[in-house]
Amino acid sequence: MAQKYSHEFGNINMEELQLNRYEKDTSAEAVVIYDIGKSYFLATADNKFDLYFERKTKIKIFNKAGYKFADIRIPFYVTKDDEEQIMDLRGYTYNIDNGQIKTTVLNSDNSYNEKTNAHLYYRKVAMPDIKEGSVLK
Repeated sequence: MAQKYSHEFGNINMEELQLNRYEKDTSAEAVVIYDIGKSYFLATADNKFDLYFERKTKIKIFNKAGYKFADIRIPFYVTKDDEEQIMDLRGYTYNIDNGQIKTTVLNSDNSYNEKTNAHLYYRKVAMPDIKEGSVLK
């Protein structure tokens, strides 16, 4: 493994908050610290299987141009027989406030669905309290 990052949801450190540029691209608006996903099946009561997908992402915003990375779009599909569901949507915005880590919790009630075509939808949500230097998780 090249880097050691905590992938536990909710963990944040002062080093990530104090990072003010990405050395490999000093003009970067933001950097993805990690983006991890996993898929698995769970059996249902009627002897079928449901597919689950979990995703964890951490993004550092460097400047106002990077605010666009705080607008989250999650695709899901709908057919006449079935529909994908988005469950347990959580997010946090971290900032430094008076030398302390300030956490702002995403209110998933502020999200909405946007229909793209007959089968493709997007759940859209904007992360709260975005500033230059924010870390999103």
